Amino acid sequence: MLGNIINKYQSLEELCESLNNCFDLYDLGYIDSEQEQIIYNKLSEESALRLWAIYMHIKEGSSLTSYYLTYEDFLSTI
Repeated sequence: MLGNIINKYQSLEELCESLNNCFDLYDLGYIDSEQEQIIYNKLSEESALRLWAIYMHIKEGSSLTSYYLTYEDFLSTI
């Protein structure tokens, strides 16, 4: 589900802008699941560097260990 969220955005800037107003997407009917809302909320709490690493891991398919660990660390918090 995280990959689907990230892939909705053409740039990291678009993702970051969307995270400024993501707290009631489920209640307003913009997304279909509470789990997706939880992921948006968690993403909004991440630092810019971690968001970049997660974004790069998903968009670029990077296999760099630092991206992978950051991505896995993020998933373990959900």
